[in-house]
Amino acid sequence: TLDKFNAETTLEMPQISGAAAQLLGVQVAVDDLIPTIRQLGDISTGSGKNFNELVDLFAKNKASDLIQGEDLNQLMNSKIPIAGEFEKMFGKKVTSQNISTMGVRFEHLQMAFKNMTSEGGMFFGAMKRQALEVPGILSNLSDSFNRLFIAFSGADQAGDAMTFWKSLREVLFDISVRFEALVSFLSPML
Repeated sequence: TLDKFNAETTLEMPQISGAAAQLLGVQVAVDDLIPTIRQLGDISTGSGKNFNELVDLFAKNKASDLIQGEDLNQLMNSKIPIAGEFEKMFGKKVTSQNISTMGVRFEHLQMAFKNMTSEGGMFFGAMKRQALEVPGILSNLSDSFNRLFIAFSGADQAGDAMTFWKSLREVLFDISVRFEALVSFLSPML
């Protein structure tokens, strides 16, 4: 589920749910949502490219099925070595001037992203690594507190008190796990 995936990443739930909605809107299959969001998250984390902008670019190219020179430039300017991946596929240099005549399609972009985020790729596991560092731990802790707030704010609307208390228990456990991770990370420095 998206909640479980959220707990494993540095992405916040609004980013994940927004990306899921946008990807569903361009016909990404439900079973492909988490792997696709993971790829985009790993590339965003590893390159520093804004996650939401990367999702927008991905969705735009999925909808049009053709990769434009402007999109290639945007990716390359974000330290995403997409031209090198395309060069491996086509056997010659791909530039913003020749990309449209080379027939670079969305499937090629998808394959390039998969190569960069698979084992051995430069962005493989980038979110997982960052989740173990202070910014990632704090991001996950913040998301846990947001879930706690949502649980409390919906308490009077909860039709089933047992469901509310079970949800609250899970959120509190999640917060304690993340806080322990933060303490264990910081303890060698103290």
